[in-house]
Amino acid sequence: MPSHQPPLTLALASNPSFDRPAEEQEVEAGTILIPLSLTITNTSPTSIPYTLLTWSSPFDPLVFRLGLLSLAVVDTATSTETETPIPINRIMLRRRTPPDADAYAVIEPGQSVTRSVVCKLEAPGVEVDGEEVQGKRGERG
Repeated sequence: MPSHQPPLTLALASNPSFDRPAEEQEVEAGTILIPLSLTITNTSPTSIPYTLLTWSSPFDPLVFRLGLLSLAVVDTATSTETETPIPINRIMLRRRTPPDADAYAVIEPGQSVTRSVVCKLEAPGVEVDGEEVQGKRGERG
């Protein structure tokens, strides 16, 4: 059975002019904010728009914490480029359904939708909405 790939392309760019929301302006020492701009383009040759649930997609505000996107440092000083993944605290969450209307993005054919996201690199311990979330570690055996 052939797999169906959505007619979408994703572009990621740094966004140095991004204005942080007020709730992100007070950042604890040791936290680094990396503002990024994500653009998704509908490349479908048809006239049908693509509706995307932003949850667990590149447009999810928690895209890095959910482990959907990752960052790496690329060392170009040597003849062989090496990538070192940047550790990002990851979480797993459950959301109430059905989603609100603002959890969807409609992308018309040939059109692009851009959203700004911030990758937060922080010390261990994850806070969501001001409350620390305790994670469970699975036992391997």
